[in-house]
Amino acid sequence: MRKLYATYALAALAPVALFVLVQIPLVWHWHSIHTAQQQRSQIKEEVLRLQTLAADMENGFRGYVLTKQSAFLQPVVHGEAKVQGSFNHLLELTNDFPNLQARVRVLQERIHELIETKRRLTRQMDADEQED
Repeated sequence: MRKLYATYALAALAPVALFVLVQIPLVWHWHSIHTAQQQRSQIKEEVLRLQTLAADMENGFRGYVLTKQSAFLQPVVHGEAKVQGSFNHLLELTNDFPNLQARVRVLQERIHELIETKRRLTRQMDADEQED
């Protein structure tokens, strides 16, 4: 009788164990897909953060040019301080994607050119070279 119960228990547990064994690779695959989606979302967020910083710097500089009030340079200074941290985070996020890292480096160069141009133009404005 005891052997009969053991046989039934084994017959009942075998499909459950097989089901669990089949599900493990599916869960690992789901986890890798979920991680990749999170990474893509973080990359998008960081790019949008950089876009916002660049737009704020541009708008602040435009306000400074129109009014010559240094309060409008606050977004420029604030953006300059945050840009490098955003790029470092973005480069870290794209570490597994060399083609994306190359694009991030190009974007980094362009934004640094923007910042340097705004600095130069601000110095010119401060030196009353508005006509140039």
